[in-house]
Amino acid sequence: MSERLSATVEHLTLPRIVASPRRDLAMTTLGELTRAGVVTVMQGPLRIPDDGVLPLLTAKDLLLDREPTGRTGEAPGLVRVEEGDVVASLLVAGGSVPRVMTQAGAVLGPQLLLFRTDPERLDPYFLAGCLRAESAASSRPGSSVRLDPRRAALPRLPIEEQRRYGEAFARLLALQDTARAVREISAGLVATGIDGLLDGSLKPE
Repeated sequence: MSERLSATVEHLTLPRIVASPRRDLAMTTLGELTRAGVVTVMQGPLRIPDDGVLPLLTAKDLLLDREPTGRTGEAPGLVRVEEGDVVASLLVAGGSVPRVMTQAGAVLGPQLLLFRTDPERLDPYFLAGCLRAESAASSRPGSSVRLDPRRAALPRLPIEEQRRYGEAFARLLALQDTARAVREISAGLVATGIDGLLDGSLKPE
C-alpha cells in the first residue's frame, strides 16, 4: 500500500495559474446557452432495467472517476454517453464533481445529468469547471441539494480563452481527485499499521 501511496503522490501536480489584476467578466447562464443551442441538457429515465449487457455509468462511477460498473438493458429514453459530454450529479453532495467523458458508449445512470456542447462555441472542460463552482455554491454541509443547471453562471469568453480556462479547470479537478486518493490510501495505511503493530504482525524498525 505504501508503494501505491508513493505512486499517487507522484501525480500530485499543481496547475499553472498566475496572479493577475482582477477583472469584471460579462456573464451568461447555462439556461441562456441552452436556449441558444450551444449546449443540450439531458437526463435519463428515472427507472432503468437492472439487468442487461449495456454498460451503465452510475453516480458512484462518476464520483470515483472510474469505468462504468453498472449494467442495464434496452429501454425507452436511455441516454448514451458520447466522448466530450459533461456529466454531473443531480444531487450536490458527497464530493462528486462534473467530469468530461473520455469514452463513448455507456448509458447515463439515474441521478445524473448530461451536458452536450457545441465544442466550437463552448469548451466542455470550461463548462465542467463552471458547473463545479455552481455545485460548490449550492452545497450545504450535511445536506443534499438538487443541481439546477439553468442557473449555473459562465463568463462570456472567446472559445480560445475558454480552452485555456478549461485546461486549468481540468488540472484543478485532477488535483482534487489525487488528493482524495491520497487521503483514502493514507487512512488505510494508518489503520493497517496500527492493527499490525498491535497484533504482532508488524514491528518498529
